[in-house]
Amino acid sequence: MTSSLIQVKCISGHKADERPSSFIHESTHISVEEILDQWRQAGKAGNSHVDYFKVQGGDKHQYLLKHDLKNDRWTIENRR
Repeated sequence: MTSSLIQVKCISGHKADERPSSFIHESTHISVEEILDQWRQAGKAGNSHVDYFKVQGGDKHQYLLKHDLKNDRWTIENRR
């Protein structure tokens, strides 16, 4: 699967867009039932960061969501 741009609705806590609560992929609304794992990766230049969220979708699939913080862009990197 190649990465695909998605629209994400987030829950904000201590920071904006702290964690995803749902997303739209290929015209389908998918709720995030559970965040299974999450981590932050520093960008190549050291000044940009990317957040990853491994989530359980309401459609019973697992997704790896990527949030490019510098460009505020969300993508799906993987689906199982």
